[in-house]
Amino acid sequence: MESTGAQWRFREGDTVFGSDGHKLGKVVGFFPDYTNPQFLIVEKGLIFSHDYYVPVSAVTNYEGNEIFLDVGKDEVVNRGWDQTPMVATGADADLGAT
Repeated sequence: MESTGAQWRFREGDTVFGSDGHKLGKVVGFFPDYTNPQFLIVEKGLIFSHDYYVPVSAVTNYEGNEIFLDVGKDEVVNRGWDQTPMVATGADADLGAT
């Protein structure tokens, strides 16, 4: 498959792995939306589940239904990816331009 994120078509249900080979969870959604995903919403856990917002820029490879990241499991947990990201869109994005 192509090695550029623009060519990848992630799907709900894809499995996400860290660079250390640990399974992080499954894609359950996209942020801010499917047409322009900047983050993959990855659900971890079955009973005590929580979501991670993984930046698409962290994806190094996508084969079949498996997504591979450039960071390991511990780094995903420690990067604050469990918080909903702030994304500038529309008028907000225009405010930053000078």
